[in-house]
Amino acid sequence: MTLKLTPTQAVQLLETKLNGFNVKVQKLAQFEAVRIESHAKQNAPWQDRTDNARNTTYSFADIEQDQTFIYTGIGVSYGKYLELYNEGRYRIIKPTIDMYKQIIWGDLKQLKI
Repeated sequence: MTLKLTPTQAVQLLETKLNGFNVKVQKLAQFEAVRIESHAKQNAPWQDRTDNARNTTYSFADIEQDQTFIYTGIGVSYGKYLELYNEGRYRIIKPTIDMYKQIIWGDLKQLKI
């Protein structure tokens, strides 16, 4: 069976498929952001004194037009020191991102248009 479409119909069909795919990517990003935040909070290697660093660790998905981003970080001023100093002993954000980027990439490969 051959499907014959006008150029306008072909563009509309592609836009519909792309929009459906973008929705799937956005839902995946929102789901994974929750998992990333939870993992970072549960596995942070430092000992809490005030709980501020752990409580302000965050991850969220942000959608800008047809692009989806996941932002992850620590919301206290000394968060950068936890990540960048002491030979990485207290690092949690980078290892978490490294782990989850592989998981997310695998999930993206599984998405069907």
